[in-house]
Amino acid sequence: MRAKWQEGSLIKRGKYRRVWVARYRISVAGPDGKISRRQVERIIGSVDDLSRRQAQDKLHGIIRAVDEGSPSVAVTFGQYTARWREAIAPRFKFSTRRGYESLLRLYLLPKFSFMPLGKIKLLDVQILAAELGKTHKPETTKHVVDLLSGMFRAAVKWGWVRENPCKGVELPQRYRRPQAALDPGSVARLIMSVEEPYATLLLLISITALRRSEIFGLRWRSIDRQRGGISVSEAYIDGHWSEPKVQGQIKFFPLPAWVLDRLEALRENAGRPAPDQPIFATRLGKPVNPNNVRNRVIVPACKKLGIPPVSFHAFRRGTATALIAGGADPKLVQSWLGHSDVQVTLAHYAMLDASRLRTAVEGYAEKLRGNCEEVERAKGRGPATSNEINNLQGGGVAQVVRATVS
Repeated sequence: MRAKWQEGSLIKRGKYRRVWVARYRISVAGPDGKISRRQVERIIGSVDDLSRRQAQDKLHGIIRAVDEGSPSVAVTFGQYTARWREAIAPRFKFSTRRGYESLLRLYLLPKFSFMPLGKIKLLDVQILAAELGKTHKPETTKHVVDLLSGMFRAAVKWGWVRENPCKGVELPQRYRRPQAALDPGSVARLIMSVEEPYATLLLLISITALRRSEIFGLRWRSIDRQRGGISVSEAYIDGHWSEPKVQGQIKFFPLPAWVLDRLEALRENAGRPAPDQPIFATRLGKPVNPNNVRNRVIVPACKKLGIPPVSFHAFRRGTATALIAGGADPKLVQSWLGHSDVQVTLAHYAMLDASRLRTAVEGYAEKLRGNCEEVERAKGRGPATSNEINNLQGGGVAQVVRATVS
């Protein structure tokens, strides 16, 4: 345990150049996380330049900073990472842990593994961000810095370092590439071009907009004929079963009767598997590999139909776009997709419908052309009378121009 106060001591050292040497104790966090005390010495000035009183004042300032601050950490970032994995990482879902391990292995440990934790400063993190910005996407750089910042937040909380060196890091400007979103026509063509069970899989993911991990985590018991839909309470990621992305939330998706009938027919053709069996399973009864479905089914079908190859997420974006374009409340779509913020739904999932934009622009242009023609006709009539102005209704552009033009 760190002593609250200490006096420290001063000694003179040196044969030809006499200096003041301060002795005091600091708290050190070892690799096992235990705090121990260690005596250190530090030269604080020349005897010729500082009186004993002045040297004593400097010593008191050093001790005050030591006693009020965090313990110096004698562990490297690599050693701290091992402790962080034990204490923090288990709280995350499997997919999140897998992503963090990848970032640690590829970027953080090669850079900081042998660096003392307390020696990593803002400049070091800024240099890392700048190096990554030259060769990687801005999103990757942000993910790396976010992970490092989270690790240092824990270190500050545990008292291993005094401050988080990631605060104030300037990240590269993010540029979000246009994302693919399948329109209903393309979805229908894809569904009709593949065999079962993949046709039903594409139909289901298009209607429900489920995440890839959720659609492959569906079991036969997820179907609820009485309520008329499916319940989503699990996700399947790379051989691991876990909760959906929104933890603790069991989502229910209503489905049309004909979709439920199609799922029932699929089950009959599969020999009525047990309720705990995945709906989309291999011959061994395990969930189908999503990458295999995309590479062996979806991409070949897209090429055959002349559609750019897409991922499972394109179906999800397409559903969001179609729902919002059809007049659905964005908050309702947000809830349907399981987003924490409606802005995520509007910014990244509701893609711009170019055909609807053209229709809107052409409609406005036609209205504007009619108004311009009305202005031309009004020029020969002279100013509008007071009765005409009073009788204006609706405030249309043509009416306003007709009433005011001379």
